[in-house]
Amino acid sequence: MTAIGTKGIIVFENWRDLKVGTIGQPIETVELPHPSTLPWIMRHIVDALHKKPAEIYGLEVG
Repeated sequence: MTAIGTKGIIVFENWRDLKVGTIGQPIETVELPHPSTLPWIMRHIVDALHKKPAEIYGLEVG
């Protein structure tokens, strides 16, 4: 999944690898501090579905 905005790009690969880059800069991998047996985004989706705190943002925030 890739999101392209006016200031840069965010790439989510293989349901676990996050890469970001600003306009004119190379895309770099971001190390995420969410060790889990589930990919980190899936953990947040499951938490949200169970009405637990989760980090999920709409496109207007991104």
